[in-house]
Amino acid sequence: MQPESVLTASFVLGKERYSNDSHQLTFFEELENRLKRLPGVTAAAITDSIPPAGITRSRPLTALKIPGRPRLQGGMGGTVIWR
Repeated sequence: MQPESVLTASFVLGKERYSNDSHQLTFFEELENRLKRLPGVTAAAITDSIPPAGITRSRPLTALKIPGRPRLQGGMGGTVIWR
């Protein structure tokens, strides 16, 4: 990791305005897009934990939707693990 010129921030979204996943996702997508347009910014990303912190998380492969590909049936594939 090269932490020079890296900026991190933490957000807690209010439950009244961001009451569901859709509103939260929209907020973070717009935030990422706006950050990428700032002068001097070469990369921007949104995450739920800053490395190496956070617990390992997982999701069944069948829960993922990949554009242009059919969704896997339950019991197929495996688990996607991320941190």
